Amino acid sequence: MLIYKKYVKIFICLLRASAPNTVTLKVSGTGIHLWITRAASGHNSQSKFTYIPPVGLIDPSELQRPEPKFADKEISMFRDYSIDDNDPIKERVRRTYRNMHLNQTVEFVRNRRDVWLKFNHFKATVREALEKLNDLIDESDPDTSLPNIIHAFQSAERARQEFPEHDWLHLTALIHDLGKVMAFYDEPQWAVVGDTFPVGCEWGQSIVYRQDSFEGNPDGENPLYNTKYGMYEPNCGVDNLLIRGATMNTCIKCLSITSLHCLKLP
Repeated sequence: MLIYKKYVKIFICLLRASAPNTVTLKVSGTGIHLWITRAASGHNSQSKFTYIPPVGLIDPSELQRPEPKFADKEISMFRDYSIDDNDPIKERVRRTYRNMHLNQTVEFVRNRRDVWLKFNHFKATVREALEKLNDLIDESDPDTSLPNIIHAFQSAERARQEFPEHDWLHLTALIHDLGKVMAFYDEPQWAVVGDTFPVGCEWGQSIVYRQDSFEGNPDGENPLYNTKYGMYEPNCGVDNLLIRGATMNTCIKCLSITSLHCLKLP
C-alpha cells in the first residue's frame, strides 16, 4: 500500500480547494476510491472517483536485488578469502575449498567425467535448468548468499550492458553456471562449485587457499602429477587439460550435441 501514498497526497491537495464538501477516501488493493458529497441549494450530490495505479508500479524483482550492504562495497572488498574463524560465511567458503582441494584428483575427475558425460541423469530445457538454480546457494561464494539463478541473470545483464553487440556473450554469461545443477544429483558442492583449475600438474600459486588446502591430496606426492607440466606436454592447449569440476565441461559437451551449437559461440 505504500505505493499509493503519493497518489493519496495528490488527491488531498486537490480536495482542499473543494471545501466545505464532504470527502470520503478509501484505499484498497484495487485502487484509491474517492467520494465527494456536495451540498448545493439544499440538495446533496455525490461523485465517485477511482484511481487504479498501472500494473508494474511494484517491481517484483526488487525482492531479489543483491543485499543493500553491497551497494557501497568497494571493489577491493569482493572475493575476500581471508581467514576468520568467527565469520560463518568465510568458514563456509574455506571449508568448501578445503574439501575441493583435498579430493579433486586426476582419478576423481576422470571418474566424474565418465559418469556425467553419459548424459543419463536428467533431461531439461535451459530454462528448466536455470530455474533449478533458484534452489542453489553457492557455498564457495564469499560475496552473496542469493540463489545462483540471480548470479546467472546478473552476469548476463552486465555482459549486455558492457558488450551490447555480442549477443553470444550474453547467452554465455547466462548459462555459464548451468553445470551446477549436478549438485541436485548426489554431487557435493565442492565437486561442482568454486574456482576451477587443471589437475595432473603442479597446482598454481594463484589458487584460493593454495598455501595449505591441498595437504593430503595424493596427487601432490605423485611425481607424474606434481611437476610444472605433470602429465601434459608444454603448450598442449586448454582443450587437452583435465579440469577439476565437471560442470563447465559437461555444459560444453551438452551444448555441442544439441541444436544450441548452431549459435557458433566463439
